[in-house]
Amino acid sequence: MKVIGNKWFPLAAAVIIVAIIAFFLFSRMNEGSKLPVEGDAPAFSLQNTQGETITLDNTAGKTRLIYFFFAHCPDVCLPTNNMLSKVQEGLKEKGLFGDEAILMSVTFDPERDTVDYLKEYMGRMNADPTGWHYLRSDDVEYVRGVAESYDVTVIPSGEDFIHANLYTLIDGDGKIRKVYSPNEVLLGYSDKTIDEFVNEIVEDMAALSK
Repeated sequence: MKVIGNKWFPLAAAVIIVAIIAFFLFSRMNEGSKLPVEGDAPAFSLQNTQGETITLDNTAGKTRLIYFFFAHCPDVCLPTNNMLSKVQEGLKEKGLFGDEAILMSVTFDPERDTVDYLKEYMGRMNADPTGWHYLRSDDVEYVRGVAESYDVTVIPSGEDFIHANLYTLIDGDGKIRKVYSPNEVLLGYSDKTIDEFVNEIVEDMAALSK
């Protein structure tokens, strides 16, 4: 059996060290790699309760979590927005809320969810408008089309709606990075607690905000 001469050991050691350093740097550059890009987030232009126009373009650079709902919802929308209240607090604790990460709750029932009604609803959610926008459009068909573009099916059912209940995570470049299903926790389909689910979202948003 041939034994590699001692002169090769410094070279081999150097190669190993370089490989370790490269791996470390690559890992640091891809800390958010557990959140693969799932596609481009569909564009939209909506108004918040302060009369400001909110779009993907004018919120670029910020990590965004978007939720489609209606404020007169008799079941899942209220607890799902309540969970966003916890996400809001988690982002504030990390110093990310508003400047680096924002929340967006979009109503697809603007005829009933007027600006005044949404302001009242925001008060119940303890929503801070500096980083949690409640959005609407007077154009019903437009806003429901936006919801559909995010795979949120909206089906009128009497005075209510049958709809998908999802959060969509968008990075600062306008790429969809993850879709969450709050119903899995709310309806007991997951072993996670609400706090664990909220913490997962906060940590994901923090990872994308670095």
